[in-house]
Amino acid sequence: MACLLTAVTESAISPNLSLLQRYKAQGYRILSSKNVQGYTVRIKRPDSCEDTIQYSGYIDKYDTDDHFFFYFTASRSNPQKDPLVLWLNGGPGCSSMMGLWMELGPCLVNEDGNGTKRNPYSWNNAANILFLDQPVNVGYSYGKSKVKNTQESAIDVYAFLQLFLDEYKEYASNPFHIAGESYGKGNNSIRPSFSSSDPQAATISPHFLPRSSKGIEGRPRKVW
Repeated sequence: MACLLTAVTESAISPNLSLLQRYKAQGYRILSSKNVQGYTVRIKRPDSCEDTIQYSGYIDKYDTDDHFFFYFTASRSNPQKDPLVLWLNGGPGCSSMMGLWMELGPCLVNEDGNGTKRNPYSWNNAANILFLDQPVNVGYSYGKSKVKNTQESAIDVYAFLQLFLDEYKEYASNPFHIAGESYGKGNNSIRPSFSSSDPQAATISPHFLPRSSKGIEGRPRKVW
């Protein structure tokens, strides 16, 4: 019985091999870490008007079949030393892709809505930026869970940062900020979960943490 329970538990938090093969056929690379059980990241290089390093994809959570969309753009200046910023839009329930494509990202949707144009005022002039659609079912994120509060979504954000920084260690020692607008700047409950003393965060080995965290940045409800 114990062996059966173990097998069931492991299958619930392990990726389906046929699903991983399908992701790879779609051009994704799969990231995983022994320090983050139950999650993988599928990632690819998107096409855009920007010529800096960019990644997009999903963090996949297998026990709940949840999938969180993200978009990363490197700094135009000094990506090795410039801050890493996690951008979260408000609501709660607003997609961070609004921040990416309509406010502070490297490319903005053009007037006709059929393409993008370079944003000379993008925050990635001086920072590496991660845009994340969270909680689940916001924006391009999708899944079966029903998140009731910010604390519940914090552990998924934490897991994503662990996996991303485990793969891209060149950003792990950079100054780290969480930024957002409206309710996004109120996601202070995410930051305590970066501490290994937090019971939720303790379920994930604190291997790559943004240890040089500088704090929470906020923007008013009206952006421009």
